[in-house]
Amino acid sequence: MKVPYYIRDAYESAITEAGTKIGAWLKPYGYDVLLCRDELPGNKRWIGMYESGSVFSGMIEIYVSEERIYKYLLPVWREYAYPKEMRAEDMADETAITFYHEVGHALVNQIIDWYENIPEIHDYVESTLIDDYFDVFDDEIMTEEDLVETFARHFLHGRPDQLKSCFEKLDKFITENNI
Repeated sequence: MKVPYYIRDAYESAITEAGTKIGAWLKPYGYDVLLCRDELPGNKRWIGMYESGSVFSGMIEIYVSEERIYKYLLPVWREYAYPKEMRAEDMADETAITFYHEVGHALVNQIIDWYENIPEIHDYVESTLIDDYFDVFDDEIMTEEDLVETFARHFLHGRPDQLKSCFEKLDKFITENNI
């Protein structure tokens, strides 16, 4: 499927901006993000993907598919007959949200690994953080998909977020306690 040039430009601008923004936030924690430009593997309905486990190398590998985001947005654009400017803005927003969403999966991957494999983190969470960050550690009420989608939308708009705050507190605890 041929993606119009203005949609492609919106995608590329959003990828650059999202990578810069989240990269600046992740850098002090020792992480970076790599956007894989290969074809997105997995389910054909996915518009993005986190390469599971890549967070442990310090390089979070994600996929964000321009073509699949375009296809995802087409029905909305057709229904509402958006002008070109709105479509580019929608593409930029959905691209950034997808980028942050996939990084959110990496944060969950890291947090759960710390929780399950570092006794001091487990004890700290259970004694201090569990009430404030219940949704991060138990997906009975909020699934991981909902958690990372909320993170993505909050990160895009610069709002406080439970997943982000939990990650920051755990990293600080690890640093302060030389774990």
